[in-house]
Amino acid sequence: MGETFGPNTVSGIPLLYKSRERFEQQYRDSHGGNNPAPDFGGWYWYYFTETRLFDVDTSKMSNGYYTFRFIGYRQTGVDGMGNPILAQVNMGLPGGVGKRCTTSKPELVTLYFHDDVFVADCDILAFTKNGITTIDECAMVHLTPSDWLEVEYRAFDAAGNLDSYSVTLQKGFSPEQNLLGLAGVTAVSGSTPEGPTYGAALVDMVTPAVPPYWYGGVWKKKVPYSSFVAMGGSCAYNLRLRACDRHTTGFTTACSLAECDKNRAFTIILEP
Repeated sequence: MGETFGPNTVSGIPLLYKSRERFEQQYRDSHGGNNPAPDFGGWYWYYFTETRLFDVDTSKMSNGYYTFRFIGYRQTGVDGMGNPILAQVNMGLPGGVGKRCTTSKPELVTLYFHDDVFVADCDILAFTKNGITTIDECAMVHLTPSDWLEVEYRAFDAAGNLDSYSVTLQKGFSPEQNLLGLAGVTAVSGSTPEGPTYGAALVDMVTPAVPPYWYGGVWKKKVPYSSFVAMGGSCAYNLRLRACDRHTTGFTTACSLAECDKNRAFTIILEP
């Protein structure tokens, strides 16, 4: 069945898009109660896009500050010509569609678009025992209670669109653990803010539009003997650094578009 979802002019109101629910109801009414496609499948409606209205192709738009205004309409009847009578939905008060607004204004969603020609960059700049001896890939490292490992790493985006980064330590086939939250790990030096998000740079909706930028930085951490004891002792370990950019391309996550992933495998032998 061919269907035009919009924009359409209905009863003199221009630029209207038919909702998925309305289309399905009309289809059922004209096809003996049958659905146009099975739930959670068929056409391009999948379980993760059930409430999706449209996609915005930001490659067609210049960088900047945009506000999207959503106004909903409900059919309350038909006129003498058989045309639908539409009433604007209260988008803000109880019983309305949107709940962002505290008054009856149509819902507003403000977004920033970045045409980022760069991708997230990350690197393990230095990885040493006691800040002196370099730990190479697949190295075997002997530690006594007075020893520690020191890691210096960088997460960066030249355009300021860094979204997040993570540093994990994994023992054998055990789950990865967040290095920044591991017992005993302390900061030696590093950029501010620490992260792991760009929340400190988010937009103040009251002041004039200023895009949120986070370029990232360089951090250095100290991992003592006790941290490896807490993780289970001597074994093969993997240090992993990941950095992700912010992007606005469909519903794809930032990391699947622009991810940097660096690893350093080594073996720890704990001595008394």
